[in-house]
Amino acid sequence: MLLKFYCSNFKSIKDEIEFNMFSGSYKRHESHLVKYKDKEVLRAAAIYGTNGSGKTNVLLAIQFLHKLITVGTRDINEKLNIPIFKLSDCRNLPTKFEIDFLAESKRYNYSLEILNDIIVREDLLQISEQSEIIVFKRKYTGKKTSLTIAPNRNKDQKEKLREEIYSDELRENQTFLKESVNKKIPETQIPYDWFYNKLKFISVGALISNPIQTIENPRFSLAYTFMTDQDFFESSKKLIQEAKVGISDIKLVKYSVEELKTKGIIIHPVLIDNMLTNPNKKEYAGMFQGGDLYTGYVENNEVKFVKISTIHKNSKGEEVEFKFSEESQGIQRLFELLPAIYRSINKGEIFIIDEIESSFHPVLIKEILYLYLKTIPEDAGQLIFTTHESYLLDLHLFRQDEIWFCEKDKDGGTKLYSLSEFRPRFDKDIRKGYFEGQFGGRIPFLADLNKLEDEE
Repeated sequence: MLLKFYCSNFKSIKDEIEFNMFSGSYKRHESHLVKYKDKEVLRAAAIYGTNGSGKTNVLLAIQFLHKLITVGTRDINEKLNIPIFKLSDCRNLPTKFEIDFLAESKRYNYSLEILNDIIVREDLLQISEQSEIIVFKRKYTGKKTSLTIAPNRNKDQKEKLREEIYSDELRENQTFLKESVNKKIPETQIPYDWFYNKLKFISVGALISNPIQTIENPRFSLAYTFMTDQDFFESSKKLIQEAKVGISDIKLVKYSVEELKTKGIIIHPVLIDNMLTNPNKKEYAGMFQGGDLYTGYVENNEVKFVKISTIHKNSKGEEVEFKFSEESQGIQRLFELLPAIYRSINKGEIFIIDEIESSFHPVLIKEILYLYLKTIPEDAGQLIFTTHESYLLDLHLFRQDEIWFCEKDKDGGTKLYSLSEFRPRFDKDIRKGYFEGQFGGRIPFLADLNKLEDEE
């Protein structure tokens, strides 16, 4: 689980912001919390703000850090291209990231500083109640990078020599957390796996683009999850039917690679190789062909695919099959969120979502979040998202510490703060207070506030 995130000098973020998923002292909505030692961690957070306030940049900062760790750079000449704060001269100030997280019941703190396309500091700590154990520390001074790996461990001469070699080989534009996995350093495997396997991103507009896609995307696991988890399949169908979006059923058809070839669909060799050689992508490999969405998986060392389509009824009550691409953006968005919610509850994955309400009716997205938050998770994950939707500003849905606000300060920098800083009562009309500017900068809004009360 994500516990804390700090960032400075990134896009509209000038001074350091803090995003904190530890719970406050509120006693409501206990199903929203997960125990961690003597603390409790939130399962969800909603970030509000006007257009241009920088709320999406908070998510982009997490995503930028994620990419540096999981993808990295190809060679010494590749620029990191840090988008620093531009409304004042921050060129000689480092961009800083720091993230606290739980991975396999262990707490880690990872921090990174970048200046002029050079990683000048990188630390990974394992934190316990009694101590902080240094996993590695990296510092750039002048033209040399110094690296210290597990200084508390007794190392023989061979290990010390290897550490010096790693320091010499480490590129100025590459994180050591990325390199350490290639070098099979055991202490970094768990935190790296957390970034690679647990931290996921869903962006607005990331719908059908390339016909072949091998990136991790929750839609690509949807048909496989439907096929292997009957409870999830039935509950998803019920939710979609109750949403009254015109879909009466969901159809799944399984194919072998050879069967797809007879239909004229040729599978890209890279897709098959990735699935057979990288077990982390078995449930995520996917492709779009002819407007159809296929999910690939491995069964008995053989690659197979499931095609998902939707069923509507015409005016005569006859069933009509629709390709995935023929559905509206709202339906595609719903199908994108369903596996995210499932995997957050059952796989402990953290989904970072920009504008979660995009293309949804507000009543539907509110119901989806309500169902998510009332569910007791098997392996607790999180949903962290930005939104404009004021209909979600409801303390019957969220706790005070789950609601965050972004606004610009007088210098144009993004500020991030929690609703809990204002200590509102649980029965307060948060929605009205938001529009009246009671929780920071006044929100531009042209409608009559009295109409808001009439809508409730």
